Amino acid sequence: MIWIIITAIILFFLGKMMLSYQKDNVDLQEKSLQEKFHVLISRLNEYAFNGGGIITPIDKREFNLYREGSNQIINFMYSQGTLNITWRYKYFQKEVVHKKHFLNCRNLSLFEQGNMASTLIKEMVEVINEHKRKVLPIDTGGDIFKPDNSIELEEKEPCLIDLSKRYKEAVISLLIVLAGSDQELTKGIREEEFEVINKYADEFCLTEEFTLLQDLGLAKILEMLKALSDSQKEELVDLVLELLKSDGPINKIEEEQTDFALIKIDVPGHLLIYV
Repeated sequence: MIWIIITAIILFFLGKMMLSYQKDNVDLQEKSLQEKFHVLISRLNEYAFNGGGIITPIDKREFNLYREGSNQIINFMYSQGTLNITWRYKYFQKEVVHKKHFLNCRNLSLFEQGNMASTLIKEMVEVINEHKRKVLPIDTGGDIFKPDNSIELEEKEPCLIDLSKRYKEAVISLLIVLAGSDQELTKGIREEEFEVINKYADEFCLTEEFTLLQDLGLAKILEMLKALSDSQKEELVDLVLELLKSDGPINKIEEEQTDFALIKIDVPGHLLIYV
């Protein structure tokens, strides 16, 4: 009897593991690992390698981020909905390794990825400083760890989520306009688009109804968003792409309306170059 119970438990966990791996395969069929975590990867690349890191795939679930000649390498491995990141840094011929496991990563927002990057960088700074204190001669002291581009965390430009409430309302207003740009084809804003809009409205803490779009109109809102920094505009483009692709391929009407908005806020190029 006991062997039957043990066998049943083993089969249960094996089945659960296989189901989780199947979900991973579905995730990575729709988007590659690099696409799925592109905000996180971009932030770490910019911080550690001044944007010059190169992705070297190991398989569809794993890759390394590295810049030739650098003294550090970051490994990304995705399994069963968990993203495992291993950051190796060599100093005075001695290597320190920091590992971080992020659970429940199947459907992360852009802001959650940004927060993950900030958390990991902050932890790595502490790990490196401690490592330097151990390996440096006592009379030199431990220099503060800086990545290849020597950018400190506090010097990072604020993200969209750090903007004022009015600017956050402007971002959500633009998403609403773009979601409704093809209403004649889709007979209204689709449920998938509403889910994206509501997700970011929640993350922006815009829980109460706002009338910014009606009060100012699209032209004034675009004028407001023109004042965003380049990195904030990149975030905005990512949000727009997530919205437009949520209900299927981007159609011609959505493409034209989005290109118009991007031009008005001084984002260079055509929408399709960001896809």
